Amino acid sequence: MRAIQLAVACVAVLIATAGQVQAGLILDVGVQTSSYTCCPHTRGYWFTAPSDFVIDGIRVVTDASTANQSVEIVRFTSPPPVYSAVTNDFTSLFSAKDVAGTDFITTGDILVIAGDIIGVLGNRAVGINSYQTGPYVSSGFFGNSVTLTRLGMQADLRTNPAANLFQSPSTIGRVELSYSAVPEPSSLALFGIGACVAFIGAARRRRREQQQKATTAA
Repeated sequence: MRAIQLAVACVAVLIATAGQVQAGLILDVGVQTSSYTCCPHTRGYWFTAPSDFVIDGIRVVTDASTANQSVEIVRFTSPPPVYSAVTNDFTSLFSAKDVAGTDFITTGDILVIAGDIIGVLGNRAVGINSYQTGPYVSSGFFGNSVTLTRLGMQADLRTNPAANLFQSPSTIGRVELSYSAVPEPSSLALFGIGACVAFIGAARRRRREQQQKATTAA
């Protein structure tokens, strides 16, 4: 029975430590150099991931507008074509439409592996975007710089899913990503083993003390 209790405790420790990773980091998307309010089109950027990380939030910046935001994150199988060619060869990882507020939208944990080609789209109201001159060399993820290249579609994301996407060497739509580190399995294992050893040692000491007290009382 005691062994089962210890095993359960060790598992609980491992689960608890799994969430203890670096969090709350924001991808650098530059500063506003212009804005777009012309048409019901959607802009953003695409990049090739320089390292592993987890996306946990997304937000269209508020420099150009604080109206409701619409966003989508996709994973391409190859870089999108240059306009006027378009592609639908991608998988949608997250989408949210017409969300009120200026805060980040929680995406759940989206695992990104180094080499993944990720596309990020967003606007506020009907096609309003804050622009940064592009392609933009961002400080990237954990200090690993990454080039953000313009991604677009000629439709309003508020009422349409991502489709017919293209790239162009022009300004990028400024959509922030919140990201965190991927837990290292080896680190978690070492932490968990250490915690379990300490827990078992403390349990054994308490048991010996209880036995000594019982012997003394007898």
